[in-house]
Amino acid sequence: LASGTKINDEILVCGEDFELNPFDGLPYSSRYYKLLKEREELPVWKEKQTFLEHLLHHQIAIVSGDAKTGKSSQIPQWCAEHCLSVRYQHGVVVCTQVHKQTAVRLALRVADEMDVNIGHEVGYFIPFESCCTAETILRFVYCTDDMLQREMMSMPLLNYYGVIILDDVHERTVATDALLALLKDVLLSRPELRLVILTAPHMSSKLQQYYGSIPLIRVESKYQAEVVYSCSIQKDPFLSALRLLFEIHHSKEKGDIVLIYCSYSDIGHKTLCVIPVLQEGTQVRFI
Repeated sequence: LASGTKINDEILVCGEDFELNPFDGLPYSSRYYKLLKEREELPVWKEKQTFLEHLLHHQIAIVSGDAKTGKSSQIPQWCAEHCLSVRYQHGVVVCTQVHKQTAVRLALRVADEMDVNIGHEVGYFIPFESCCTAETILRFVYCTDDMLQREMMSMPLLNYYGVIILDDVHERTVATDALLALLKDVLLSRPELRLVILTAPHMSSKLQQYYGSIPLIRVESKYQAEVVYSCSIQKDPFLSALRLLFEIHHSKEKGDIVLIYCSYSDIGHKTLCVIPVLQEGTQVRFI
């Protein structure tokens, strides 16, 4: 009996060493801690406490930063922590995306980082597809901007949400611009609602002028991007971009290259001829 009691005591002590996930009540997995180390290396991570303080004391917050700073994946998680701290009294978190593929990808990534199940604590809904159920806790949801705009038709004040995040505002889609105007009135009717705007640096001053004196958090990127223009004029824009790409590649400068195309049709078979000839270690992103 004594030995059995000892074993039970050891089990209880070991159980106390497990850190529980506040979103589902289960112990964190080893993968969570591995991803946490990667998250802590992101440029946006050092702004976490500043952001949470702004979210607590202001209705609107603008986060400005370049790509690859971690804004789209980390800030929604911090907003979920904020809603959890007040026990979801004012609603949950929704984060809009311009592109549906991005909404799905971010939802999967964030669910992995939070160590929860996709479709339960984290979900997404895009045109003709929803990864949310009636029992979904919906700690936060990724959706396209037009889907949230449609939701306002049946729920004008968006009472289900406590924090609304508009991502990639600088892309200036019709739906995002409309949401910026509509939410300005919603905020007057709902003082408890929080609006977080994620944008590129060049757009932040215009947003501050539109919404008045509101907090601005500037996220500095680890790497500075340089925009390079081609001096030659080609009938085929792809050939012009390809020529410039190889000029940069042959200079053997350190860093990666981003090519921005006008449409999805330009990305595909054309890019297959580029990647094999690039040296190892150089990454090319086609957007």
